Amino acid sequence: MTEPSPTGLRKLYDKLMLHFRALRAMDKDPINGQLTTAEIFLALTQKAMSSELNKKWEEFIESNTSTPANLESFLEVVSCSAHCTLALEDPPSLEQPIFSRGQPIAQRQQKKPVTMTEASQFM
Repeated sequence: MTEPSPTGLRKLYDKLMLHFRALRAMDKDPINGQLTTAEIFLALTQKAMSSELNKKWEEFIESNTSTPANLESFLEVVSCSAHCTLALEDPPSLEQPIFSRGQPIAQRQQKKPVTMTEASQFM
């Protein structure tokens, strides 16, 4: 709404009431506290993401029936997608040193770095 005219306010009010009635029909009345902050953030976050990412999340929820369809599971899918995309965009060089996770820094410094080429010999 660009200007608070009576007509503009009435249209906004009607639109809001339409949404509130729809939410009440789903037992998610925001006025009576039936709609949680997490549910609101989930809706806003889904709207901000691509349809492709939303589809991935829907497929994840359908294939993992024990996982609830909530903000936490959606953010997990977003995080995994982001990390996978970054790994594909900037894959490590075969000659770039790799180290074992959890190994103390002192041990890492004592040993010669192992490259992907060398590590592949053990696979």
